[in-house]
Amino acid sequence: MARAALGVFLLISQLPGLIETFDVPTSFNCRNSLIADEWRKMVLEFHNDKRRDVSDGKQQNGGKVMPAAKDMNELVWDCNLEQEALDAVRKCTAYNGTRAFNEAEITEKPCNVTSGVKSILKEWWNEIVSAAPLKDENKFNKTSIPHFGVMAYFNTTLMACSYDRCDTTTKLLCLYNKKPKANQPLYDKGDMCGSGCDCVNRLCQTEIKHIADPSTCKKALMTDEMEETAVNMHNYYRRLIATGWAEDPKSVYAPRASKMNYLDFDCDNLAVPMKTAINKCQIPADAPGQNVHVIDKWDISRQAALEEVI
Repeated sequence: MARAALGVFLLISQLPGLIETFDVPTSFNCRNSLIADEWRKMVLEFHNDKRRDVSDGKQQNGGKVMPAAKDMNELVWDCNLEQEALDAVRKCTAYNGTRAFNEAEITEKPCNVTSGVKSILKEWWNEIVSAAPLKDENKFNKTSIPHFGVMAYFNTTLMACSYDRCDTTTKLLCLYNKKPKANQPLYDKGDMCGSGCDCVNRLCQTEIKHIADPSTCKKALMTDEMEETAVNMHNYYRRLIATGWAEDPKSVYAPRASKMNYLDFDCDNLAVPMKTAINKCQIPADAPGQNVHVIDKWDISRQAALEEVI
């Protein structure tokens, strides 16, 4: 099939004077529809519930109780971290990225991902229960509590997990945005939330700064997800024409196209120049091969705007 090039630039203007607030999200809205939000919620709540035990001095450790933490952050799920985890587990190899991580294989038979992951999370966290009491300001011992240390590190704010089938097992990978250092404190001991943070349900809430959307066409302000959406949606509609299933109000279906090219995304030659062209606010477009559409919604996401336009 012959291929042609596609370029898209999307500009969304917002009304001036609006104040942006930062709230902890209550829904996930992640790309992978094969993972249920109930599963994400279970994993996230497990982490935060256990971190609350550390925060208010209830966590068991070697027959003793760990001191309370004055600065234990609440964790928030990050969809881009989830996508990173999914891309990594699909390789069916050990994780070799730069993020803080925990990984395991779900071996429960018959395979039940939810109960299997719960068992793994408990096993990771309970390292601290059987480990010798931590000394020297709760320093991270990578040998005795490798998984617990990653899960309990106070400075972490974002996390996500994903899983996929690998031969006869299912691989689980959890990624975190902060990495504890060996022989350094996992948290500062003191009164719960004593650092002066915004304390909500025994954990510190911080301004949410999510992982940036991956982009190979940054000059055109297009994320990889937007680029993929633009290509897939264009080619979907072009396939309808090529196969004779494109609806036509005059003849029910438009005539079938015999030489419909497949479109690829061209960042440098098409998308980047569109960034300059769109600033002219020229309606209709001032050159052949350009489409311009105006959306009068200031609160729509760039991804949603792109889908609406196409």
